[in-house]
Amino acid sequence: MKRYILLFLSLLFFFSPVPAQRKKVGLVLSGGGAKGAAHVGVLKVLEEAGIPVDYITGTSIGAIVGGLYSISHDVHTLDSMFRCQDWKFLLSDDVDRRYKVYSTEEDREKYLVSLPYNLKQKQEDPAGLITGHNLYNLFSNMTVGYHEVESFNDLPIPFACVAVDLISGKQVVLNKGSLPKAMRASMAIPGVFKPVVQDNMLLVDGGLLNNIPTDVVMDMGAEVIIGVDLSTGWKTEEEIKQLSGMLAQIMSIILENENYEKNKSNVDLLLNPDLKEFNVTSFSQQNIEEMIRRGEDATRKHWDELMLLKKHIYEGADVEEPPGKNKYVIADSWQLGNISFDGIPDHIESWLRKRLPIKENTSISMQDIEKTIAVLYGTGLFSQVEYQLSNDIPHHIHFSLKNNPQNRLNIGARFDSEDFVSILLNTAINHQFMRRSVFSVTARLNNNPYLLLSEQIGNMHEPIIRFSYRIKYNDISLREKNRTVNHLAFVSYSPEISYLGAGRNLNYEIGLHYDYFHYKKNISSNDFRVFPSTSEGIFNYFAAIRFDSRDQSYYPTRGFYMNMQARMFTDDLARYKKDSPFFSAIYDMNGIVSFSDRFCMIPSFQTRILVGNNIPFIYRNYMGGELDGRYLSQQISFPGIHRIQLFDNSLLVAKLTLRQRLGENHYIAVSGAYANSSDKFDMPNSRDIWGSSIQYYYNSNLGPAGLQLSYSNHEKRLNVFASVGYNF
Repeated sequence: MKRYILLFLSLLFFFSPVPAQRKKVGLVLSGGGAKGAAHVGVLKVLEEAGIPVDYITGTSIGAIVGGLYSISHDVHTLDSMFRCQDWKFLLSDDVDRRYKVYSTEEDREKYLVSLPYNLKQKQEDPAGLITGHNLYNLFSNMTVGYHEVESFNDLPIPFACVAVDLISGKQVVLNKGSLPKAMRASMAIPGVFKPVVQDNMLLVDGGLLNNIPTDVVMDMGAEVIIGVDLSTGWKTEEEIKQLSGMLAQIMSIILENENYEKNKSNVDLLLNPDLKEFNVTSFSQQNIEEMIRRGEDATRKHWDELMLLKKHIYEGADVEEPPGKNKYVIADSWQLGNISFDGIPDHIESWLRKRLPIKENTSISMQDIEKTIAVLYGTGLFSQVEYQLSNDIPHHIHFSLKNNPQNRLNIGARFDSEDFVSILLNTAINHQFMRRSVFSVTARLNNNPYLLLSEQIGNMHEPIIRFSYRIKYNDISLREKNRTVNHLAFVSYSPEISYLGAGRNLNYEIGLHYDYFHYKKNISSNDFRVFPSTSEGIFNYFAAIRFDSRDQSYYPTRGFYMNMQARMFTDDLARYKKDSPFFSAIYDMNGIVSFSDRFCMIPSFQTRILVGNNIPFIYRNYMGGELDGRYLSQQISFPGIHRIQLFDNSLLVAKLTLRQRLGENHYIAVSGAYANSSDKFDMPNSRDIWGSSIQYYYNSNLGPAGLQLSYSNHEKRLNVFASVGYNF
């Protein structure tokens, strides 16, 4: 009897109707840089239309959008990612200034180009202008839980992306391993981003061979394919005459190959948003908003086709599937277990553990991880920082670090209406002499050139001993109100030994400095005190402390800066001209008060006080010009005073600047300044000086470019100053 019952149940199961399955839908997202914002608009309308997505493939920016969507980041998250990111920061190798070691930041803000090199003639890393670590870390933050996946088919939506192996020249389909690394590899534009090294391959942008990888999604099992093509077609003859048009045409020739046309022909519905006036770098907020809208518009124009396609997808299926729920929940915090590193020696690891904002066996947030990455890059020790957070509980975090090349060639340039052209050249060579030491040579080429040699012993993460020697030619026209009263040319020879330490935002230094002045030319007016005509040498002991928490040096929106310095001058290490030594004290500070992300107020205060007798003219107080320390290190800038003028032993300067940002990179500022100059704090006989200026600046790729108009009651005339480039 039991045998007949089992037979009956088997026949019943066999002949029972099985619900028909709908057709599997594949979504293909092409590359296109910033134009990838249109992908978000397309996804919005596809969701609104109820089109299911079973497989996703992408190239370049399409791999980024597709990879994030595949782990159930919804369109609102993707929309925010495009709109709210600081793309200029993401597409650079910069680090939040708050997390940089003071000394490394001070050097970086002088140079336009910094090129690593190896004296052993061996290139250890593949070339690229940008390592892409800021983008990679953004991807890592948004893919926690997917840093190591056996197969991307196991993601909430199966996913694959395309890259090209530079060694073999062949396409590589990335469908397992680290999701953020796969996304980063697929968008590595050759020559711009450093290739991703993986399994003995050098992986770059997949768009070189397959910009719309329909064939990949077909292999995954897609029966219905929707493709999004961000290409804008061929340029006209007139457009090609412009550099931007020519580059875009070259990219079209590379991307729109035979494989591209074949893959397009396999698409059931091809969406091609109108993005002709945009390019791969159109990352401004206004452009992104418009491209998202155009992605929506292009998809809505195909609404009727979408409804027919939807009907085809569900044809024969008994029940229409409800929209899937978000399977990816971003946790607010994680319980951290172990922290581990590779790529560094034990003594550096020990120092890092003390410095990092995360600690073992504590609760951490994504903000803590972001700060930790910024701190690691900010030390200046590493060119690459990657992390992996395990899925275990407690979670273990592992950092893979690559040492920063210490041999670098740095180049800076500046153009202004006083010196016309200035060039700054620097090379730093790392060598093993008494632990780690760095020898550097710096040369400035302009009307007041110098050569600086420096040997630095120690590491950035510990106190440093530095020996330096500078030879500088000085050609100074000293003015008194509206006339030149002294023209002085001399050469200074300046050896120095110092002990310094640097931390986050902080730098301190003590040392002994020597100046030997060899005067070449001294032409003075009859009614003006002259500089000495005989050469002389002077020692000075010094101590300095500097604090800088500003988020930027040139256009800060938050933070505080302070510099305090004291010096004692002698000609025999104890006295000056057989009398007591003389002294100088400097205090310099400014802070930023922001009323919005565009408007701020910057109050500042500077003072330099001299105490003692027989103070040489070369060490007196000087004020004027647009840049502090332009001609002499103690020079204080002041609006409305041209070049450099001599003032009394007590000099106090207060300034107030109001600055407004216009658009993305334009700034206008209005400044008012007051100076008080007196001798031996004799306030009744002091000089009061007022000045004001209006400035326009553009934050260009060559540095700040601007024009300043200034006036003071001291000179009583309008001064004009124009410049392009960083200060040095």
